[in-house]
Amino acid sequence: MSFPAPDSTLFPEGSFGDFAGLVGFENLWNRGTLTTRERRMIILTVLACFGRDDITQMHMGSAIDLGDLNAEDLNEMAVTIGAYAGLPRGVAFNGLAQRLIAERQGDTDE
Repeated sequence: MSFPAPDSTLFPEGSFGDFAGLVGFENLWNRGTLTTRERRMIILTVLACFGRDDITQMHMGSAIDLGDLNAEDLNEMAVTIGAYAGLPRGVAFNGLAQRLIAERQGDTDE
């Protein structure tokens, strides 16, 4: 899967948005060595370890929606993150995963 550069009308050339789009989408995601799935797993792990639940949620939702990762994958990631980065990080990651999976299955308690 390749990712196009962001719409230049949204982010004028030389702006931070332009830079972030080139680095975060066009350049990074279009490199060929890692699969999209592998790259998602790395990014989610890094974000979880830094406690960036806000951005983790965005990337995790995209991974679920595009079929790159499923509930079983996310559970194993939570176990591994918990073992290597500490249980609080694993618990937070697992909570995000459970909520996002439930939302997509229509099983929310709200």
